[in-house]
Formats: sequence, C-alpha cells, structure tokens
Amino acid sequence: MLLKLTNKKIAFYPNEYSELFEYATLNNTFDEFERKLIKTGISIFECDDERNKFYGDAFELFAELFFNNFQRDPHFGITNYIAVQEIDDYGVDAIGINPNNKNCAIQVKFRSNPNDPILYADIAKTFTSAILQIASVSSDVINYDSTIYLFSNSNNVSIALKKVMGNKIVIVNRQTIKKYTNGNASFWDNANKLVQYSLS
Repeated sequence: MLLKLTNKKIAFYPNEYSELFEYATLNNTFDEFERKLIKTGISIFECDDERNKFYGDAFELFAELFFNNFQRDPHFGITNYIAVQEIDDYGVDAIGINPNNKNCAIQVKFRSNPNDPILYADIAKTFTSAILQIASVSSDVINYDSTIYLFSNSNNVSIALKKVMGNKIVIVNRQTIKKYTNGNASFWDNANKLVQYSLS
C-alpha cells in the first residue's frame, strides 16, 4: 500500500512536480531530473529568490522519495522519514531513524551550481535547531554519531564542516545520489507513482 509523501510542499506546484517526475521516468538519470528542474524554475520564475525556493522545495520532495526507497541501506538508510513543515523549518527539513535506530535530523540543500560546496554554517543551523527545537531528536543528536544527515546535489562540503561535524554527520552527496538513481528505472517509476498518488 502506498503512503502519501509527508512533505506538504507538494501542493505548492502540483502540475510542475507531476510533470517533473513523469519526465524523470523517461530518462532514469539524476542529471536529467536536475536539468528539467532547473529549466522549469527558469521558465516560471523571474526572481532568483522564488526560483531558488522552488528548487529547494522540489529537492526536498526528491530527498523524501530517495530515503523512502533506500531506507534499508546500512550507510545512510532512514526509516520513519517525516518532513518538518515549513513554518517549523529553521534548519531541519526532516527527521527520521538511522540504521542504528537513533533519531536524526536531515538537512536538504540544493545548489544550482553543484560545484558550490555546502558550508559549515549551513549545517551548524541544522545541529542547533535539532537540539533546541525538536525534542524527539535532541537527545540522540547530542549523544550519538550519524545523527545529522546532509542530502545535497553539491559535489562537496567545506573542510570546516567535515572537521567540526566529524562522525556526527552522514553526507549523501551528488555522487551517491547518482550512483543509486542513474539507470535505476525502478526507483524513478516508484518515485513518480508516489508523487502522482500524493497529488491525487
């Protein structure tokens, strides 16, 4: 039985999201999905801020689909993925349970230029918000490793981020996303079905 996506942002641009994920099933690659996303944003928004928000929201939907599909992966699997609603989003986009059965906070970052790295400041907000605002994850985030997740289409993160966060962070970057989704027709078909079902 299909469960609808927990991210309510899917209702913001239903036609665009429907078309985006339908298109992805024809190509089965992350690069093509990303190209279509950027092209769609350029076609409907003149303002950079609005366009970037559209990219970020769509990528958060993609992240939920990714984690739901690969939840049993021993390195980055997440079960019980729940999107944090926009009014409460101060650096944590979702919460879930990692392979060690610990609560974790998830930050999703889209870069229009994948060569722009994710900075320590981006994740510092996630860590602080997880501890101070989300009671269900705060204790595990403080006490255990692999409890802050970064999901991004960026190729890299800053040295400071790696050094400060250490084993606390799990990074699912562009290379990992492509490895798991490129040529994976089953993933793209399932993602599209779930998007269409969530929009119904």
